[in-house]
Amino acid sequence: AGKRISVSGSHEIHDDIANQWVNSLRTANAPIFSLDLEGNITEWNDGAAQITNFSEKDVVGKSFFEFLSEDHVKTSKSIFKSILNGNSMTNFEIEMRTRQGHFVCILLNVTKRFNTEGSVVGFFGIGQDITERKHDELERS
Repeated sequence: AGKRISVSGSHEIHDDIANQWVNSLRTANAPIFSLDLEGNITEWNDGAAQITNFSEKDVVGKSFFEFLSEDHVKTSKSIFKSILNGNSMTNFEIEMRTRQGHFVCILLNVTKRFNTEGSVVGFFGIGQDITERKHDELERS
């Protein structure tokens, strides 16, 4: 049996299950990423790479905000600050720049990320590409 590790507080799971969970997040088609407290990208999954055409190697260590449209930087920084202050922010929209210079619209959920001691070390984000839906809405209006 695998070694037991703590996940989100008092829940414990075997490390082999944790590794499967991590692999599922890494290969998910949804954009999933983590940031440090300064907003620098520390993890970037395959879904984020597919949507933006930036690989994990391209983005890790860079500011998440440099990949946003100028219109969304100030608001996004404010939202991240609000999350650190204990507020919940779900389903907010951002525009992310692709390698080709186009923008995709992402519906984003962000939570605080904790280390094993329970200290906040950054953010964890998961999104959904809603670019096509936004284009359809504009065409209908």
